[in-house]
Amino acid sequence: MSDKPTVLIVGAGLGGLTMAILLERAGFEYRVFEQSEEFRPYGSAIGLGFNVMPLMEQLDLLEDIRAISKIIEVTSIWKDSMDLIRSVRLKDNRTLTGYDSLMMSRFDLHQILLSRVPKERIFMNHKIESILQDKHRVTIRCTNNTFHQADILVGADGAYSAVRQSLYDRLSMTGKLPEADSTLLKIRHTTYLGTTQPMNPADFMGLDEPISHCDTILGSNGPETWRYFTIPNNRISWRIDVQVMDDEMVDPYCDTSRNSEYSPDKDFKVPESWRGFKLPIQGTVGDLIDATPAEYRTKATIEEKVFETWYNGRTVLIGDACHRMLPNFGRSGLNAMLDAVILANALYEINPPTPFSSSTTPMSPTAGAMLLPSSSSSFSSTTTNSSSSRRPSTSTVTTTSTNNPTTGGFGSPTLFSNSRGQKLIKAAFETYYKERYPIMMSELAASQQMFRVMAGQSKTESIKRSVMQKVMPKWLSNKSEFKASYRPQAAFLERLENKGTLPVQEQKLSKKYLAMQFHLRAERNQRARATSLARHSMAIGAGEEFGVRSSENLSTLKATRTRTRSTTTSSIDEELPRGGIAPGSSLDLFQRSLAHMITKD
Repeated sequence: MSDKPTVLIVGAGLGGLTMAILLERAGFEYRVFEQSEEFRPYGSAIGLGFNVMPLMEQLDLLEDIRAISKIIEVTSIWKDSMDLIRSVRLKDNRTLTGYDSLMMSRFDLHQILLSRVPKERIFMNHKIESILQDKHRVTIRCTNNTFHQADILVGADGAYSAVRQSLYDRLSMTGKLPEADSTLLKIRHTTYLGTTQPMNPADFMGLDEPISHCDTILGSNGPETWRYFTIPNNRISWRIDVQVMDDEMVDPYCDTSRNSEYSPDKDFKVPESWRGFKLPIQGTVGDLIDATPAEYRTKATIEEKVFETWYNGRTVLIGDACHRMLPNFGRSGLNAMLDAVILANALYEINPPTPFSSSTTPMSPTAGAMLLPSSSSSFSSTTTNSSSSRRPSTSTVTTTSTNNPTTGGFGSPTLFSNSRGQKLIKAAFETYYKERYPIMMSELAASQQMFRVMAGQSKTESIKRSVMQKVMPKWLSNKSEFKASYRPQAAFLERLENKGTLPVQEQKLSKKYLAMQFHLRAERNQRARATSLARHSMAIGAGEEFGVRSSENLSTLKATRTRTRSTTTSSIDEELPRGGIAPGSSLDLFQRSLAHMITKD
């Protein structure tokens, strides 16, 4: 039996893929289920900063990410009259933390992460219909009539999470769902966004520079704020936000009919006034819209909320599934990646319970909530969905011919498929929650304050922005220094040293990893000693062989001296038999010295 729990990841976004990469490196068995049929270049840009860079370096992703990015040195806020309000300097981040702040296309980053997850681990076109869990295992049922079982379910399926909806529905039925988690999300903004095709650098200032231009422009005659971010290959990611002033406007948190929060909206007609919005780098918003394929322009609603319930039983949530916030420089995706590393660290620390067969009876993956003993100790993974663009390998998948819903999983129940295993898993979830929940509450407050300063359109927010202009450098400095210290790393990979002048928040070392490294070093030392002894034995054998051959050589040389006294030393050296001894070796030099002594006599 495996000494690690098996994991199902629902959602192949930034958080889900990061989780998959971490589990791959930590040696877990896992599968990823994505409801989309294929990945499309939706969305705008994302900024990655010092918080996640050490992790990217640990995972050998940093150089690939740098190749698709531009460095952010300054971000500025402008009036729509093109008068500068305030610039925020980010150039010092490299000195303070050892890493630059980078701006890139969200889709390009997603493709890098996707390339690091084995294709057979990802199942496309698998939309979650419901989940069922007990003390033995957790089962997901997909709309393509397939079941999949494992020890742990990670819901990484975004703001409109089907995993969260199913989990919350069951908790609500039993009266265990907190009231705060039963309320609907409030819509704060609607946004229209995209990324252009490569454009002519002559039309936009600085488009071909290695530094990203990241600017926010505040509209004066309406609730609109527009942003742009120059990225490699002469492209511009852009976004138009419309602030919702009505506090009563809500959005169903369980709207799982959407494939993601960013969906194409071909029927949306861009207001003519938007097209004339000016840009500090020349051109207009209309130019950016026209340079973006219509099928990749997306519309979304942006809500804010940190849910209280992040886990229950064998199910846990990460990313937007448990905390939704305004997309300031891609903080949503970045925090999903940070969730993944903290959860992966907690799962890695789990030590398997002592096995006993009476507690490893898995649930039956039948429709409904009845839990029945399974007639088989193993489960098969389905391949009945012909539209899936990614197929699991034949070594891990069994095709069933039954007309009934098929089941999927990782073979026989593991050491964690019992009540004691569930307690260990719950403890790991609790460790993850205790670290990330307070941070996300702080992030939410900081995000709201930053958004009001950077883009708030109400009269109150305008007044606050005027006041904040005077204290913004100090305020941002304090905020940045606090956030810059939080740079978590994978506990099961080699720890990176701090590269900046600012201190790093202390992270608890993994006793399990340290013990493993000690064991590996002991094994390496043992192999080195064995190799050294073997070489020593070979050297002794070679010396004995050399002694025999030296005696033979001595007789030969004496006979040669009698016959040819005129032979020079160099000639004798050329005639000496080497007996397989390497030229220049200590044995070779010793043999040469012996030959010279004989000749001299």
